[in-house]
Amino acid sequence: MKIFVLGAAAALLLSSCVTPNYVAPSDSTAELTVTTNTLGTPNQQVRLFSQPGCADYPGKLVALLQSKRVGINTGASTSTKIPAGAPITISVMAGVPRDDSFLSMFFKGVARVAAENKYCEAFVTFKPEPGKEYQASYKIDGSPCSINVMQVENGQGVEVTNARSNSMCSAAAKNERRLGSHMWTN
Repeated sequence: MKIFVLGAAAALLLSSCVTPNYVAPSDSTAELTVTTNTLGTPNQQVRLFSQPGCADYPGKLVALLQSKRVGINTGASTSTKIPAGAPITISVMAGVPRDDSFLSMFFKGVARVAAENKYCEAFVTFKPEPGKEYQASYKIDGSPCSINVMQVENGQGVEVTNARSNSMCSAAAKNERRLGSHMWTN
């Protein structure tokens, strides 16, 4: 019984490390829905950055897509309110599926399991308009990955012309993770 309690406590502690920490604003907002085409890849991280060049990397964790974690969105899409009227950056990061079970981390070690992973993190910066609805579609078709942002008007998607891939954020991510050849980013 003690082993079960210790295991449950460890699992709870580990799962809290990936709990979304983003708090949606209450005024001057837009609605953002993020979708993914990488349904076989679990725990895709959706993040929001407010600083230019992602100086606040790793940003705020908005949600996990395809998550195995208890209490976190497990679908292929997630929706949230985002601040409007100023440029923001969103990213989605997916890793090549690997064994991230508690036993694997216990026997191999967290650092080794993390080093076995490959990532593709795409960044897009745009200026949402208050009261508007946006859809960001994340996809991996080999390497690199990408995010396409559309504004939803009357049920139809219209491409957001001011949405741009953000290479400064890619550099910030690469410097932060320092995984060398184990990482690939857009």
